Amino acid sequence: MSAHVFRRLAAALAALALGGCIASEAHLRRRAAFDMQCSENELQIVDLGGWNRGVKGCGKQATYVFVQNTGWVLNTDAAPTGGSEGY
Repeated sequence: MSAHVFRRLAAALAALALGGCIASEAHLRRRAAFDMQCSENELQIVDLGGWNRGVKGCGKQATYVFVQNTGWVLNTDAAPTGGSEGY
């Protein structure tokens, strides 16, 4: 494979990978808004490491995990925050 073809292939794969990350966060916001009965713009997403994200909004918080070929899955019930602002 020539260097030119390899660079174009690598660039295309990188674009697909980055596009998946952007779509994944949009999917997480839509899913969390539904689960938590809260508008998307009121949600705060926190990176909990690895494929885990915390979502907080409308007085509730929940944990989601990203599952390959499935998307974001609720890993805990949406529970009241109890007034704490940090994770």
